[in-house]
Amino acid sequence: MNNLVPGIFLLAMGAILLIFGLRELTRGAGSRSWAKTTGTVISSGTAAVHSLSARGGTYWQPRISFRYAVGGREFTGSQYSASDQSVCYTEAGAQGIAERFFSGQVVDVYYRQESPEDAILSPGMGSVASCARYVVLGLVACGAAWKLLAGH
Repeated sequence: MNNLVPGIFLLAMGAILLIFGLRELTRGAGSRSWAKTTGTVISSGTAAVHSLSARGGTYWQPRISFRYAVGGREFTGSQYSASDQSVCYTEAGAQGIAERFFSGQVVDVYYRQESPEDAILSPGMGSVASCARYVVLGLVACGAAWKLLAGH
């Protein structure tokens, strides 16, 4: 009975991490086939994001706003890559990406044809290691849960 609650908690956390990591990897890989149009950079910079994890800390993300049109409709986007949700950049890493873009710059914009408001500047998986860590952590948590629950 002592291992039941921690085992269930680890299993739930592991499943969440697995789902999140696999979703990000799939989305990144799928973005390689997104349609392409041209757009214009509105602004570029970085933003500090404070971690909600127990470890705390701050990580950085590039913030590039851009304007583009699809089928005569205007859109505004701000996502650099399809896997931005899971990528934790250092300040220098985020700055390095942001510095490649400037206001008024014409850029390639990749968008999902079935949902053109979903657009990015860099297709592909981006930082596979960043997405994969969620998958690995999820597998470790599920493995630990299995061990706890099997002994129950």
